Amino acid sequence: MRMEEYEIHKIIRSGIILSLSLNFVGLLLTRGYEKKSYETLEEFLRALIHFDGLALIYLGIFALILTPIASLIYVSIAFLRKRDYISTFLTLLVLAGIIMGVLVRLLVL
Repeated sequence: MRMEEYEIHKIIRSGIILSLSLNFVGLLLTRGYEKKSYETLEEFLRALIHFDGLALIYLGIFALILTPIASLIYVSIAFLRKRDYISTFLTLLVLAGIIMGVLVRLLVL
């Protein structure tokens, strides 16, 4: 296995382990079914500081979403170091598409 493949594997494995750990602890701390949402980032961070189970679950889901994005960033840098500009461009294009999709979703709701 090449070094880049190993590093990508480590990024994905670490993201999945972090996500599953946060979700597991969040489930342990959640007391029954709680239907609530956090209106502001400050409210969400306050809930995290107080080890709110639902906030930890949300953080775990966020970590899982960021895992492939971190892999794309790493791959882009690896392609750039190899001076493979076409692959760098294509990888950054995929990353831009993901970011635009997230921003459109945030702006619509």
